Amino acid sequence: MDPNNAALWAYGILVALSASVPYRIWSGKGVFARARADARFVERWVSVRMGAGLFARLSAGRNCLQVQVTDRELIVSPHFPFSVGWVPELYDFDRRVPLDRVSEAVLLGGERTQAVEVLYLHRDGRPMVMQILMRQGAPFVKALLQGREAARRA
Repeated sequence: MDPNNAALWAYGILVALSASVPYRIWSGKGVFARARADARFVERWVSVRMGAGLFARLSAGRNCLQVQVTDRELIVSPHFPFSVGWVPELYDFDRRVPLDRVSEAVLLGGERTQAVEVLYLHRDGRPMVMQILMRQGAPFVKALLQGREAARRA
């Protein structure tokens, strides 16, 4: 390969990856995962798998996401540097699930890491499954269910 072509390709890739930063800022997603002041629960560096198929198994976010529960929603967001380069958009790592759409949260157990399976309705009405591997599974389920009940009452 001609060195000039290689440099041009490298420059093009760098520009494409860098374009994700202003996109995330303009869309309100941000580059750095920050805990919200109104969060009932926050855990960083968790693993999340969205769905149950082969693609979901291949595209799981491993120890690169933050999960938080507020009074209204479950928020999954990627940590930097996993938040740039179009990775969250390709693998759908940014999720905001209204708590009144959560139908069930099941603690599956584990010694050091606990798996929690969250069943919810997507905004188009499809049932969805999100599996989260975390250290604080029981407090997460408690915060999620309490928030869901509060959201349903409101």
